[in-house]
Amino acid sequence: MLEAAKKKPPTPPDVLAIHRDINAQTASMSRQAVTYSQCVALQEQIRSTLKRMEASRARLPNPPKPYQFHFDIKFHAFTRLLDNLARRFNEFAHSLPPPPGDTPITPITLTTMICRCKDSHSPCTYKQLELRVQASIPGSKLCSVECIHAPHLAEQYKHYCNTVLLPRCKDGLNEKWMYHGTRATPPDVLIRKHGDEGLEPRLSVGGLCGYGTYLAEDACYVARGRYGFQTAAGTVKFLVVKTAFGTTIDLGQRVDAYTRSLRAPPIRISSVPPVKYGSVIGGPHRPHVAGIGPHSSKIACVYKSEQMLPVYILEIEMPPELPRRAHTRVCNRNKRARHT
Repeated sequence: MLEAAKKKPPTPPDVLAIHRDINAQTASMSRQAVTYSQCVALQEQIRSTLKRMEASRARLPNPPKPYQFHFDIKFHAFTRLLDNLARRFNEFAHSLPPPPGDTPITPITLTTMICRCKDSHSPCTYKQLELRVQASIPGSKLCSVECIHAPHLAEQYKHYCNTVLLPRCKDGLNEKWMYHGTRATPPDVLIRKHGDEGLEPRLSVGGLCGYGTYLAEDACYVARGRYGFQTAAGTVKFLVVKTAFGTTIDLGQRVDAYTRSLRAPPIRISSVPPVKYGSVIGGPHRPHVAGIGPHSSKIACVYKSEQMLPVYILEIEMPPELPRRAHTRVCNRNKRARHT
């Protein structure tokens, strides 16, 4: 009598049919999920289905018995399928490559460039850099050019320009070669030490256009100012940076509390929806300083490291300074021009 009481009643045929249908459905879904992305998609689909089932079950406090059978069988079958997918994810984890953050970064290398141009009508890159520097600083001499090879920075720059900057800039990328001084830190040391992130605006201590990385159009502004790195041999080193400005806002010579507090470009007034400018341009701020005078440069402030790609390190020998009398005459001439 006890043994008869322990025996379970036979499963109704309709319940067995539900079992067979649900098992066939889950088996088919499991066979179709072969790749990692398919498993992730299936997992999201099952979770959304279970949420809908729980919501529908909450709306029926006393469901009919067939509905309850179907609900329980399907719910437990999908729960078992989620467990199987979790085990499959562990198998995928051993075969998948490491996440992007764990992949080793290709080290930055520096190579010395030499002048290879034989025809003055088609100057090489070295000669082009030399002509640009001499046009900004007459009488200077380009001593050396080091090329910066940073594949991860180049890929980061290209990705940001194509996916973020280009779609929201009506004038294109607006790329230029600019100059950046590293002050007391040698440029090669800065690139090797912080090169995994490029020129990082977050380390800025602030300036005329806020907290960002400052770049100059003319080499004279960097070399004659206090921005270039002064070597023991008396030469000056600074960076050439390929920069994508996007749509810029020109602040001119405006300097006030607002410009000094900027941590990102202002929002374009006419843009709907609101879109920020790509960068900020200002200056020239030192047009009457002796020795700089007509070579005073407009400066740019960039607030994203992905917009800048350091490409060269230049070392130049500055021309001899003007004698004190000539220096005074230049100052007086500039003062008279300013007052007139």
